[in-house]
Amino acid sequence: MTMVPAQTVKTWLKEGKEFALLDVREEGQFGEGHLLHAVSLPYSRLELGVAALIPRAGTTIIVMDDGEGVAEMAVGRLVAMGYRDVSALDGDLAACEAVGFTLFKGEGVLSKTLGELAEEVGELPSVTPAEMNSLIDEGDDYILLDGRTPREFKKMSIPTGQSCPNAELGYRLPLFVSNPETKVIINCAGRTRSLVGAQSLRNLGFENPIFALENGTQGWTLAGLDLDHDCPPGSLPEVTGEHYEAAKARAADFIQENDIPTVDALTLAAWIGEDSRTLYLLDVRTDEEYAAGHL
Repeated sequence: MTMVPAQTVKTWLKEGKEFALLDVREEGQFGEGHLLHAVSLPYSRLELGVAALIPRAGTTIIVMDDGEGVAEMAVGRLVAMGYRDVSALDGDLAACEAVGFTLFKGEGVLSKTLGELAEEVGELPSVTPAEMNSLIDEGDDYILLDGRTPREFKKMSIPTGQSCPNAELGYRLPLFVSNPETKVIINCAGRTRSLVGAQSLRNLGFENPIFALENGTQGWTLAGLDLDHDCPPGSLPEVTGEHYEAAKARAADFIQENDIPTVDALTLAAWIGEDSRTLYLLDVRTDEEYAAGHL
């Protein structure tokens, strides 16, 4: 079995080499300390989850643990599944720290960092659960949009909230709100998706007062307020006509202002035919739109 030193992994990260870094410990162990760019894929679920994460059999894969010997077993399973370039990290987490890696605790560190940066850099305002409850009680002019998945919304939601996953916010907000003075509050279960969703609307240039709900449904519960349960998420309003054209224009302006690269169909087809690097093709529309037709 090939072993790769931690210093080599560090160099690859700086160089931008394509490789997968899998931490095959269980989630609780991963949460107690892991490398920033390591992806948690517990050995107990390795065969169930690896194909979605690493669709290309020739991908360079580095498997790691904290010296428990699980990585070696995972290497054997991945090779048996047809992956051709699989190695184990030479050493444990202490060896990684010795070459300059920082260990991070918790889950979703990268996405949570994005949310915190959105709040800090964008000077994003928020409302507390108590303030939100007052808006509800006073019948203020507001809309509360839940940026989580419809399944999460159905499990638990804040009273008067409406389901609108974050990816849909900038596309459909004008169909929810016609008055530019209406307060728009975005919530999630904690804070990350509230922050990202609210800042995305501000980035797209909407004039409404836009807020993130502080600490989402968790904060709502901790404030002693009651959540709704088993509420149907409902259907999102269909974007047509002038609303569709306006959404396209907002997207085009955002792409141009931020110099976001785009790809045409011919180039995409060529990429799909390549076997030298991994391609992820993500359809970010709703489940219903995806089911009606997709690439």
